[in-house]
Parts: sequence; C-alpha cells; structure tokens
Amino acid sequence: MRKVLVKLSSPVRVDGLLQRESFDVPLSEAGSRFMTWWDKASSDERDAVLKLAYDRNVCVTEALETLSQSGE
Repeated sequence: MRKVLVKLSSPVRVDGLLQRESFDVPLSEAGSRFMTWWDKASSDERDAVLKLAYDRNVCVTEALETLSQSGE
C-alpha cells in the first residue's frame, strides 16, 4: 500500500472529474515538491494537472512532470 501525503478533492468546476472523488499525493520527495508547486499554482494550472492525471490515470506528480516537460 502506497503512503499518501494528502488527498486533493476533485474540484466541481472541472468537467469530467466528478467521477473521481480525490487524487492522492504520494508521501515522497516528489509529493512534497508537488505540494510546494500546488500552493503557488493558479486554479487553471491546478485544474490542468488534475485533468491530465485523471485522463491518463496517473499520479498527480507524474501529470505535473509531463506538463512541465511539454511546456504547457
């Protein structure tokens, strides 16, 4: 069982995410970096990460890394 740093609730404003109640942020160095980013990110940036994590069924840390690499 993977340890979780925090569970992020799915925002109502993002279409399609209501099927998923929350997103786990892993208890890891990547999870800590993610939460630092999360605290500074705009709502649009946060939504993009959650949508990508949902669409690809990946962890939010992986979604953030993918978006960061693609420059989106």
